Amino acid sequence: MASLPASGKRRETLYTIPGNVPSILEMPTGCKFCTRCAEVLDRCRTEEPPLHNLGDGHLVRCHLVEERARG
Repeated sequence: MASLPASGKRRETLYTIPGNVPSILEMPTGCKFCTRCAEVLDRCRTEEPPLHNLGDGHLVRCHLVEERARG
């Protein structure tokens, strides 16, 4: 989520996700980043997140979008 663009702000450095990218032949079940995400939820390991349109051409697949929208 930290890599989401901030409206009207320019970021000097890019946020990176620690760990290694999984093999395309051995992708994890659920979210493709669940093995590398510091904010992983239980459902991330079993459910692929839906695609969310954040506007301005920015799309994201993350269960945290829904969690944070709920408050």
